[in-house]
Formats: sequence, structure tokens, C-alpha cells
Amino acid sequence: MLGSGDHRLFWENTFITIRSVRLHYVQPHQPLLYDKLPASVFLFLCQGRAGIELGSDRLTAERFFALHAGAGARLALYPERRECKCCVVEYGLGPDASGDELPAAYLDSYGFIPERPLAMSDLMDKLLQSDRQTDTLMQQSIVKGYFYQFVELVLGQLDGSALAEPGGDGVSEALQYIHLHYEEEITLEQLAGLVDGSPRHLSRQFKERMGVSPIDYVIHLRMKKAKRLLAATDASLQEIAESVGYTDSYAFAKMFKKQTGTPPIGYRDLHRLRNASPEALSQGGRALAAAARSVQTSTGSVRVPLRAERVVVLYLIGDVLACGVVPVGISDLYSGASFEADAAGIPQVGPWYAPDLEAIEALEPDLIIVPSEQTWKLVKHIAPTVCIDAFHDPAEQLAMVNASLGRSLDVWSKTDRLSKLAARCKEQLRQAGLLDCTVTIVEGGLKGMAVVCSKWSGRGSQALYHFLGLKAPAFIQSRIDYTGKGSNMVVALENLPAVAGDFLIRSSYPGMDDLSVHEVWRSLPAVSGGRLIELDFGLLYYPDALSMERQIIRMTERLLDCAKRGFGRIGQ
Repeated sequence: MLGSGDHRLFWENTFITIRSVRLHYVQPHQPLLYDKLPASVFLFLCQGRAGIELGSDRLTAERFFALHAGAGARLALYPERRECKCCVVEYGLGPDASGDELPAAYLDSYGFIPERPLAMSDLMDKLLQSDRQTDTLMQQSIVKGYFYQFVELVLGQLDGSALAEPGGDGVSEALQYIHLHYEEEITLEQLAGLVDGSPRHLSRQFKERMGVSPIDYVIHLRMKKAKRLLAATDASLQEIAESVGYTDSYAFAKMFKKQTGTPPIGYRDLHRLRNASPEALSQGGRALAAAARSVQTSTGSVRVPLRAERVVVLYLIGDVLACGVVPVGISDLYSGASFEADAAGIPQVGPWYAPDLEAIEALEPDLIIVPSEQTWKLVKHIAPTVCIDAFHDPAEQLAMVNASLGRSLDVWSKTDRLSKLAARCKEQLRQAGLLDCTVTIVEGGLKGMAVVCSKWSGRGSQALYHFLGLKAPAFIQSRIDYTGKGSNMVVALENLPAVAGDFLIRSSYPGMDDLSVHEVWRSLPAVSGGRLIELDFGLLYYPDALSMERQIIRMTERLLDCAKRGFGRIGQ
């Protein structure tokens, strides 16, 4: 990517024409695809989550993500699980530009999470509205004016307005590096090496000028960026954590609370409350606020009871129980679930994806919690319904459930136990020499096997691939690394050898097919070598913190058991 100065020089000295402004509704099985862009474009993701291919680069983008793609580049957008909405502005150069002299800034490709996403979104809306009426020169000028305002926001972010001007000294160079790379790992030794100085000397100079040490400055900058994302986007904690330099949401949330005194979810809620309309905070509205409040969900803002008491929860049962709430109704409970005893006797209202609506209505809930937008559409007319997308980081998922219920559970302390347990188990696996082994999670029978291709798709994937840090075979691992969240893959038994790891973990349930009758299954090294681990379907099915704790323990026990018995040593 070119420097910000080169981009600003291009925009200040180049005549451009807007060719088109289009709003695309992109379906999961009908990607937006440009084999070769006819002109350069800005793409702004208005809604949804998608995988993006830009040339040979691949990335995952959330709502408000913006990118610039140069003319001639290949661009593809693949929605994940549900429809995405994006705006594409195609622009060209004036008549003096030739194919051999196209400016580098025009051909450059880059993407980013905007620091002012709402301002960019508003300008895109104005561009779309104004582009429909461009019959006169004045109307065309208005469209171009909105476009240049959008470009100015892009340039402002590329400039990094908080970035110190290089002054030839180590502190200025360190500041410049920090502002360009705050989302990466940064150490004092690394900064000192960049400016050809000693860590001690740089730290002293930096603190004299900035008032804080270099590492404290990095933390301050990351928290500042995180506050903007929390306040202005619906990005998940894991996504925000990764965008500001933390590998997991737990470490980020712990640091955020230490620096601000407020958990990230609490900060988001407080910011939205402070920015509520005057009418909502008027004296007449205070009585209503005392009995109800708004929570922000993937389906929009929902008014919920101040403290929900009659809760129906579909799928996310363990999280509700962890908050100290006994639901009045739950979705069908699978045998072997970690919380099976705690949920005994609670009325069941059918599968979470196709519940019995009359049964839910008869329970007279004051709040319904569901894991998908499809289920939300089915039940939202019955009572206030909160949609919480399952398979988040368990800390974030529990925090969202806790906030919806109006409880004061210390989520981060509760999930701290899970992280520490995972660290202990991972160390046991390392000592047993198992961290270099591959593991495949499968489910199914003779007609085909579903292979888990994501660490956020249930079936124990979070416990195995995220917390314990084990890897799948190369082909499956590449899908896990690329998609993050994503669909699983169904393969015929004949093709299972290509994706089977050193160990196999299979969900077991009453009446499942006996695969020992199939020659391919029997010949798999993991099966013939005694490295097949069968665990209850109900244990692996749920993604809450308690279930993951039990999954981590059981998986570790069974893996270590195989190692201790010496069953079918790898490679033999």
C-alpha cells in the first residue's frame, strides 16, 4: 500500500468521474464477483459479514468495513450464512489518463475498519439517494461533493491524524510505528531496534516527551480505538480485540476494564444511553425506563424488562442458568448436556429452530432468548425477543445473555476459570506430545459424515481448536483459519481418509450407524490405531461456558488416555 501522502496528492490533483453508485444485496450462494474491475471502486459493507477476495488476498469483513480496489483487480464478496448489503462506488479518471500512465494511488488496494463508520454510512446513503437524480450539472456536482467528503474521511484515516510528524528522532519514529502497527504485537525491544537505540534510552526519552512509557502509550491508543468501535459499531468483542492487537476477547476485556473501570459491554451500553434522544430521557420517559430498557442486538434495538423473570430460552440454556435464572421454558434438551441436572423439570417447547409457538405463548414469558434470526422471526410477536448469535467467544456470549436478563453476574471472573482450565489442559497435552497431532471432529453415519471446518460452529470445536489450540489436518485447518465462522463440510465415507486426522472425535447418540461394517472406516489410522474418541452428542452440542469447560476436560482426558495406553502410536 502507498503512503498517505501519495494518496492525498493523487486526490488533490486528479480529475475523476463517478461512473456508478450501486447498492447490492448479496446472497450466500450468489457472491458478488468482478473478474476484472473496469475501474477503481470503493466498497462499503453496510450490513452482514462476508469473506472478501481481493486479488490473491483473503480476509473476513464485518459491517462498516471499507475497501478500495484498483482497476483491473479481481474482487469477490462471499456472504457468511446470511444476506449482506454493500455499496459500491465505481469511479474513473479524466480523458487525459491513458492505460500506461494510470496513477499508482488509483490502482492501489487497501481495506480498513473506519474510525467514523456512521459518518461514512451516512455519506453512502446520501450518494445512493443523490445518484438517482443526476440530470443536471448541479445534481452531478452534489453527488461528487458527497463522494469527496467520503474520500476525505478515508484520507483522514490514512493520514492518521494523531500520528506525530517524523522529526528525525527516536520518539517520533516510535510514535509513527505505533500508530501504524498498534493492531500488531509491539515490544519495547522491537521499538528500540527500529530506531537504533537501547530500550532504556528510548523509554526515558519517550516518557519525557509523552508522559508515559511506550507500552503504556500503545495500550492507551488501543483503548481509544476500541472505544470508537464499541460506540459506533456492532462488532463483537473478539473482532474488536483482534483489530486493536489482542488475540482473544478475554485478554482485551480484562485490559479494557483495568484501563477504563468498565467492562466493554458496559461501556457500549453506557455510551448508547448517553446518546439517547432527549425525549427518551425526559421526565415522562423516566417512568418507562424504570420498568424497561433497550438492548442492542443483531436484529436491532429491543425493549426488554429491567429484570426479566419469566424467560424462555432456546439453545443458550447454559448461559441463562449461569446467570442465576431458572427459565420457565427451554428448547428440547439433549441427553448428556453439561447442565442436564440443573434443567430437569423445566418445560421443553420443541427444537430451538422450530419451536412450538403455542407452548411458548402458554408460558407467558416476559423475555425470549434465541440463537438465530430465523427463530427470532418466528417468536418475536409473542414477547420481547433478543437474538444472540451463538458461537461467539463464550465470555462475550455470556455477557450478552447477562445484559439481556438484567443481571449483575461478574462475567469476566466466571470465564477466567475457563481460560485457566484450558491453559492447564493444554500444558498436559504438550507434555504428552499431543499438540503436534491433528484432530478431526465428525458426526454422521454410513450415508455421509459432517466434518467440522470452523472453530466457532459447536460440536466441541471451540473447546478443541480455540481453547486447547489443537489443529485439524491441513485442508480442514486452512478452512478454519480462513472462515473463522463457517459451514461444515459433508463427505462420503470413501473420501474421509483425505480429511481424517491422527485422532477422530465423533458425536455419539442412541441409534447411530455402526461404522465398523464399512471397510474405509475400519482402515482409517485413527480407528485402527485406537485413537477414535466418541463423546455424547449432548455434551458437544452446546456452546456455553459450562459446556465448554466439560468438553475441555473430557477431550483432554480421552486424548491423554490414548497417549498413556500407547494405542497405535502416530506414524506406526
